[in-house]
Amino acid sequence: MLPFALLAYSTSIRLSTGATPYSLVYGMEAVLLVEQRMARSFNKKVRPREFSPGDLVLRKVLHITLDSRGKFPYKYDGPFTVKEVFDGGAIILNDMDRNENALPINADALKKYYS
Repeated sequence: MLPFALLAYSTSIRLSTGATPYSLVYGMEAVLLVEQRMARSFNKKVRPREFSPGDLVLRKVLHITLDSRGKFPYKYDGPFTVKEVFDGGAIILNDMDRNENALPINADALKKYYS
């Protein structure tokens, strides 16, 4: 049990310094084997989303307002067309009348629309 106790001691934050003893000695945080396994299993399930200009998409309704639909409000709004795609996942949309939306939308709030 001694190795487990030493690991817990060296990776727990001290109140006086605000850092772990491991990070004070080595200059970085300790990466536990469990964290690497969790990241690997999470990354296996992630599906990358590729959008290109001209694609039809639905936008997630982020701010749910009170309306007449009661407990069954719409979860997606649209369809919209993708006007421009930036690095990092920002996307500018046009509505179906070719009016541009002023603010970019993050790609995680969009899904492809198949007609």
